[in-house]
Amino acid sequence: MVAWWAYLIGGGLVILAGVVCGIVFAIWRTRSAARAESRIRAGRHAAVAVMVLTDQLRRGRAFGDGRDIRMSGRGVAYVVDRSELSTAAVRRDQIDDQLAEFAQLRGLTDEDGTHIFVGPPDAWAPAYESLVCASVPRLGRLRVLGLAMPRAALITGVVALALAGVFQAIWWTGHDQVATVISIGLDEEGYGLCQVAWEDAGRTEETIVDCYEPLPSAGDHLTVRVLPWPFRGEALDHEGSYEGLTSVTAGPALALLGTAVGVGLARAIRRPVRLQRTVGVESEPATPDGQDLQSARSGAGSVVAPPGGARPVELGDLTIRELIRRVGVLEGWADEADAAPSPPTAWQFAGEAARSPIWWVLVPLLALAGLADDMPMGVRLAIVVIAGVVLVWTIIRTARSWFILREVAAQPITSEWDYLVFRSVAGEWFLFLVLGQTPYWAIGLPERRHPIMAGRCGVRGTLFEGSAVNLVIDDEIWVPTGPVMREDDESRALLREDLTARLEPATPPAPGPSARS
Repeated sequence: MVAWWAYLIGGGLVILAGVVCGIVFAIWRTRSAARAESRIRAGRHAAVAVMVLTDQLRRGRAFGDGRDIRMSGRGVAYVVDRSELSTAAVRRDQIDDQLAEFAQLRGLTDEDGTHIFVGPPDAWAPAYESLVCASVPRLGRLRVLGLAMPRAALITGVVALALAGVFQAIWWTGHDQVATVISIGLDEEGYGLCQVAWEDAGRTEETIVDCYEPLPSAGDHLTVRVLPWPFRGEALDHEGSYEGLTSVTAGPALALLGTAVGVGLARAIRRPVRLQRTVGVESEPATPDGQDLQSARSGAGSVVAPPGGARPVELGDLTIRELIRRVGVLEGWADEADAAPSPPTAWQFAGEAARSPIWWVLVPLLALAGLADDMPMGVRLAIVVIAGVVLVWTIIRTARSWFILREVAAQPITSEWDYLVFRSVAGEWFLFLVLGQTPYWAIGLPERRHPIMAGRCGVRGTLFEGSAVNLVIDDEIWVPTGPVMREDDESRALLREDLTARLEPATPPAPGPSARS
């Protein structure tokens, strides 16, 4: 019987193996990106990992095709001219919450006018910039097929085929040998097993092989396949082992490779959607000082020239309200709006509490405490007590949050505010309650949904640091994801710094002396 502590050690080794695999994967990905950059700079074709954000975030691969860049992947089939891509506006986004992975996404539109954002993860950014700037010849059909095939299926199929080849090498470098049956038995499923012996290089070797009906008798002779080093002393029967192991090893490999080729063909022959950079629209709102927001979409930079020959306005002279509007237009969410999600139910609160990472540790420990008979009683009781305390604390916290939510929902509207919606680079949405041009309160919005960028809302509940409120916007109830946060001078300065930095990447280099000098 395995000791209880062995399970803990085994679990720790599994976690350690996961960490090691993650490190190896990160190193491999970084080196793959560096190799791709070198190949592209040398004028050769190479695929670059890209993220495509439409209705959802998708992963794909981009590769040069003459003056175009083709993007292929699951649900991804786009082509864009290099000049369009190099001049498109930039939007930074978080593409993986667990890995804290970010990407610089460029705003494009398809033939129907739908906003599409395309860009590489940060690790692939140098290779992607080389791809946008480099000149490569047009792709042949076989090359398009090779780049369009799903890499996971292709690599797994190649590895499986290599393992199948190893088995074939082991089998065919062995030799046939007449062996003597020593004894006959049955396995747990009733299949025959024969212990056989033979002479090899002056030594007597023994092993167990499968045998079939009619079962031989002790002393009979069987022809077996003796395996080479490092399996010296082992043998396989001749009546089905070769066929069975060949199908088990080569079958999945061929299926995976066939899947990769089939998917690659489907991706290669489908017509890609032509993309172009996002351009301004006639209906952009005007700023209070008479400037429009066309410059945000066209990448006007940190210096904005107002009409009438007035003094140019720098980003530092704009209010937070104007900066948010410009970022919204630049990143393509100024005219977006979602319906408010349904208020959370008691079951959703309970489900959120049950998904807490602490249960990933406590549940296996509780299972171990209940199944391991040799665990000391003191250790068992300690696990049960800790789990009980965590369970009671979780129930109390969840019930308290639920009753606060119900209490706030029953209150009337206590105040009305102008609001601005803001999207963070992590893809989270916040609503600022503003007086004039200044935000005073920040509230997180649920499920990555948001109302129209600016408007007026009612507030249910009392506004103070850490309070719970509901927002009423166009007769819809928005339940925030967390408590109210007060905006002070420091937080407003950080907000301004973030907004300014997100506008500056679109700034084209100005000829001659800088505007600031």
